[in-house]
Amino acid sequence: MRAKNHLLIDGYNVIHQWPDFAEYFHRDPAGACDHLVETVRVIHDIDNYRVTVVFDGRGAMVDAQFPGNIATFAVLYSPSDLSADGLIEQIVKNAKDPKTCTVVSRDNLIAESIRASGGFAIRPDDLRDWVARCDSRSRQAINQRQKQVKKQWKEKSPWDALDGLK
Repeated sequence: MRAKNHLLIDGYNVIHQWPDFAEYFHRDPAGACDHLVETVRVIHDIDNYRVTVVFDGRGAMVDAQFPGNIATFAVLYSPSDLSADGLIEQIVKNAKDPKTCTVVSRDNLIAESIRASGGFAIRPDDLRDWVARCDSRSRQAINQRQKQVKKQWKEKSPWDALDGLK
């Protein structure tokens, strides 16, 4: 199933707004970025959103990475002459349907720009709550599947055939 909604996250903005991530960032900036990417992946997997985490510049061009080789889950690094905010604004403005775009940023100017383009803006705390809801639903789905498997194994265990073997 193809993701129709697009979540764009200003990576450093979120990291610096979440105290535990900000503390981690001071010890290991790359590790904090990787941890954020893995943390928000649950939104992609559970809510079927295209997720793009955008970090501020490195290099002359946009650097796109696709963890797990999944086209709908990306990490972008803006070119050094463009901020992550600027890249996010361009993506939303150029989207086929900006109404499908949700941007995470604490920056009010970016939020207003996104809304003016037709997209939605949420705050980093809203993202944290969203991740928690998806994590909960993921755990529920896993628990339900484990119960189903356990029931199937109780009904007819492949190990029953081994009882007479020595």
